[in-house]
Amino acid sequence: MSQLLVPDDDAAIGPPPAAVAVLHNNLMWALKKAYPHVENGWMIQIDLDGGVVSVRNLMLSGKMGFTMKIANIDSEMRNVVRHGGELLERYRIARKKNTDMREALANMRRKPIGEAVYDN
Repeated sequence: MSQLLVPDDDAAIGPPPAAVAVLHNNLMWALKKAYPHVENGWMIQIDLDGGVVSVRNLMLSGKMGFTMKIANIDSEMRNVVRHGGELLERYRIARKKNTDMREALANMRRKPIGEAVYDN
């Protein structure tokens, strides 16, 4: 469930769409490797015009996530993995790879309308 945003015109300044696809795949791989228990929920949006990457986990919420500048992403994706883990912890989901997501989602605090509640 990821989304790749690339410019429509050829006049765009910046990396070619293939480089954007590589960045997208590398980000997705790093998050899935670090947090396999929530691997199917990650959504990554790349905005070349703004120079940012937005990441959310749709298993938790379509509203909460994190945004970071593409220039600040390190080659080993450590800062992306760290921010992904912080997002999980806001919903009281452990970073551990052997986390039982069925139990974690069942025990997640929710608003009366069913939306998950996160810690500030």
